[in-house]
Amino acid sequence: MVFILIWTLSSCTRFYTNRAALQNFFDEVLGNPHSFFWPIEALGYGFMGLSTLFAGLTFFGGFLEKWIRALFIVNGFLGIAGVVAYPLEVTTIAVLSALALWTLIFPLSTILLAISFRRRLEGTINEKYPSSI
Repeated sequence: MVFILIWTLSSCTRFYTNRAALQNFFDEVLGNPHSFFWPIEALGYGFMGLSTLFAGLTFFGGFLEKWIRALFIVNGFLGIAGVVAYPLEVTTIAVLSALALWTLIFPLSTILLAISFRRRLEGTINEKYPSSI
């Protein structure tokens, strides 16, 4: 929870500062990987990666939970790799490849997580209010 809060704060700070303080230069700053704001965003996504990595370690059990665990762990490593790759100036192709992988993994993991939560909720409701049929 702490890591996702740090990610939220850093991302909100970056986007708000870009919009409020640098309205005229928004596109230039956002598109410039050497601007002050890119490392803040990289750190933010690194903390999001840490949060999904640790959250992934809490899932165990069935088939669905194993997939959620695996996807969260991979997402965690991608986030951490982004923080490491940015100061090392890793090639654009590698960064874009990781981003493309992230755009598949993160939505898929959140969809599976929603399914898991829905199943748990339905199980809890069925236990609490058994059907009279």
